[in-house]
This record gives sequence, structure tokens and C-alpha cells, in this order.
Amino acid sequence: MHIDEYERMYRWEEHYWWFVGRRELILRLLKPRLSEISAPLILDAGCGTGAVTKALEAFGEVTGADFSARALSYSRKRGCTQLVQSRVEQLPFADHSFHAITALDIVEHVEADTCALQEFWRVLKPGGWLALSVPAYQFLWSGHDDALMHKRRYTRQELRQRLQETGFEIPKISYAVTCLFLPILMFRLKDRWFGRKREPEASIVPVPDWLNRTLIAIQRVEGTLLEKVNLPYGVSVIALAQKRK
Repeated sequence: MHIDEYERMYRWEEHYWWFVGRRELILRLLKPRLSEISAPLILDAGCGTGAVTKALEAFGEVTGADFSARALSYSRKRGCTQLVQSRVEQLPFADHSFHAITALDIVEHVEADTCALQEFWRVLKPGGWLALSVPAYQFLWSGHDDALMHKRRYTRQELRQRLQETGFEIPKISYAVTCLFLPILMFRLKDRWFGRKREPEASIVPVPDWLNRTLIAIQRVEGTLLEKVNLPYGVSVIALAQKRK
């Protein structure tokens, strides 16, 4: 991603509704699986500025990995200590190193996304879990994707196919951020049609505190629903995949 985006992410990641909702959803899905493991070893792949890494420390021993030295410097400012600089396609860990991996909005940045998934498979222990999120639908492409240097967006079926081809079992795969799909769609289309004359940047739109809290609450309600059913459309695709024992 463009280097200025790391500073913006660091300032917003702990409290902004998009980051809070995504983080809480993934932790909600992982928590019951991690609770069955004594002292789980967790990799936060593409840890960025470290908010997810810090949240995962409540569940086990966490290593954050990111290719960007700038991102890792922000993770250290957030208090993360176990950090490694590496690309997700070439992880510097032995086979079967981790009980769980989180990769939140990461593989869309990678030219060969299947290589990243194969690396996740390699470093997971048998029976280990991969919690993954990616941006949905190519027609939602906008300056947001340009600023974050995305290579692609996904449908649920495309992500399912890549995970299955790698060898993962997929007990959960769904669209997410469904309730806000229409306003986000309209914002992205407006950006595509009218925003090209300015430098692209990620869609972090300042909102009043009351609205930010409301949007977080909406995401929490949606997360409760998503635990029980798969949602038919949304701005993101989330998956919980398991390496066969």
C-alpha cells in the first residue's frame, strides 16, 4: 500500500468502525477454536500497524509478520514485540509452526495469492485454523483499491476455490458488511466516476462519534447473525478454513 496509508491506519485502526467490525468478527469466529488449544501459537500475517496482533494476545502467543518496515514500526509503537519482516509468499517459519493464522485483507495485495495460501498451509499445524478476509466484487473497485495497491477483489466462490485447491476444509465462508453494502457501493461508484483527478486514498471517511458507535453496533449484530448463517452479499468475504489433520 502507499506509504502514507500506514500512518492513517495507525491513527484509525483501534476505534474506526470498519477496523473494529472486521477485527471483532474474526475474533468471534476464532475464539471457540482457540479456546480448545492450550497455549496456542498464532501468526498475524500482514499485521500492518498491529491492532489485530494486540487483540490476539488475549488468546495465545502471537507473532506479527509484515513485509513493510514502516508497518512494523507502527506495530512496535502499539506495543507488539514479536515481529518479523517477511512477505506472506515466503514466510520464514518451519513447517507446522502455528495453531492459527489470521490474514485480514492481505492476499488481495499479493500477485500470486495461491502462493500465500500454500505458505499458510505449510506453516499451520495439522488441524490448524486460517481466518481470512478479502475485499468483495471487482465492480466495487475504486481509488480505495488503488491506494492500497490491491491486485484483485473476490467473489465468495473464487475464494472458496482457491482455498479448496490449496487443501483447506472450509466450515465457514460468507460475505460480510452486508447491511452497509448499498451506501458503500454508492460511495465507491461516486469515487470511481468523480475521484480520479485526485490522488487515490483509502476510504476512511471521518464520521461523528455517535455514528461510528452505531456502525460498530450494526457490525456486531451482523456478526451474531453471521455465526449462524452465511450472508448472500457484502463488501467483504470472510472465511474460516482448517488444515486437515
